[in-house]
Amino acid sequence: MDKNAFIQHCQQQILEVYQRTKAGEPDDAFKHRTEGCIHAAQLLGFISQLQAKEMIESAHQQVFGETVQHRLERKEKLNAIKKQSPEKYYEIPAVERKP
Repeated sequence: MDKNAFIQHCQQQILEVYQRTKAGEPDDAFKHRTEGCIHAAQLLGFISQLQAKEMIESAHQQVFGETVQHRLERKEKLNAIKKQSPEKYYEIPAVERKP
């Protein structure tokens, strides 16, 4: 497998991880294998750490429609509401509560 094919494989794996998560079927083993592929690409000098972060951010944006940071902040906010007042949490439309 050449450099570009390996990078493309990594990108496809990242998309698959996020698509499974979005579908409510996260697969930790698959996620860890994908992380290993990305790490291997970095060790082989195919991509830099910055390029890896950009690949991850791009795939996340493509699947979830928001940045990784924005999604984390939104989920933390929802969890805080849920802990403080479960009633208020369930007043929020389910579409907005979906992780």
